[in-house]
Amino acid sequence: MISAMELKNIETIKREGLAALSAKLGPVGMVHFIRLFENGNGDFTEERKKLLEEIEKKEILEFLKSEGEM
Repeated sequence: MISAMELKNIETIKREGLAALSAKLGPVGMVHFIRLFENGNGDFTEERKKLLEEIEKKEILEFLKSEGEM
């Protein structure tokens, strides 16, 4: 069990977490689980801003009305 003092140490958390995953899922399952959380690439915030700049509020409201949402 990890003590409160050890929780502050990221290396301890990493080591204990990997040990727990390996014990529960096995080494191959652990690797598959970790791969689920790989970092993507690009800048979502910038891409979103550019996309939304192209859409006017009026267009959104018209779309929603045509879809029966409003």
